[in-house]
Amino acid sequence: MRHLLAVERYKFARSRVVYGILGCIAVVIGLNLLQSTGNFPVPGFMGIVSPARWDILLTVWFPIFIAYFVAMEFQNKTINDALCLGKSRIAVYFAKLTAVLWHVVLLVVIIMVAKTIGLTIFNGFGEIEPLYFLRHALQAFVLQVFFQFSVASLFLMAAFIIKTPTLTVIVGIGYTVFTWFGGIMVREFLFGGRFTPYTYWLPALFNMEAIINTDPQGILRGSIVSIVWIIATTFIGCAVFKRTDLK
Repeated sequence: MRHLLAVERYKFARSRVVYGILGCIAVVIGLNLLQSTGNFPVPGFMGIVSPARWDILLTVWFPIFIAYFVAMEFQNKTINDALCLGKSRIAVYFAKLTAVLWHVVLLVVIIMVAKTIGLTIFNGFGEIEPLYFLRHALQAFVLQVFFQFSVASLFLMAAFIIKTPTLTVIVGIGYTVFTWFGGIMVREFLFGGRFTPYTYWLPALFNMEAIINTDPQGILRGSIVSIVWIIATTFIGCAVFKRTDLK
């Protein structure tokens, strides 16, 4: 397992896809900062919840990254290299899952830090107690990584099932369109915005207000459902990979 993680870390550090995604996010952050200086300027301390505001955008970057790190290896047959060295398929899957977690942490950290610094430069940091800010920043970081990782684990499972980069990206974008726009329309027009099973679908977990206001009910619900999703998708992904006929 240690060898597999070393390989994934090397590939992660040298990946053009990772740097390309970071470049795109930098552009989006720059444009977003220019918009934050209007009639209602956003203070710098609000940058710590930026990933929660951008969860729909992150669900587009995740399948692109996973398509390169996983689905591309099926296409190029390089997924067989670790298996030829005697590594189990479960170990290979968890190594990929760890790489996905690195990606999630990297994106969340960069967005939080860049937005906090950028908003502070444009609009000032705002009035907030330093200790409260540090405590809230740590909580926001943990929750956002946790919630975003549950979505990324879903895309990882899909990549092991689909095995093609292009289709993995298409499925990821389709997921975003269906769950956000389709799910919201179903909830509002069919159920009048009341409590529905949609509440337990992943986008509902990224409750920005719950993270900002530390709403215990929203945080608890998001944590429980995220744990279930991570366990379920990992179990299904491992089971599918164990039965996959690699040629």
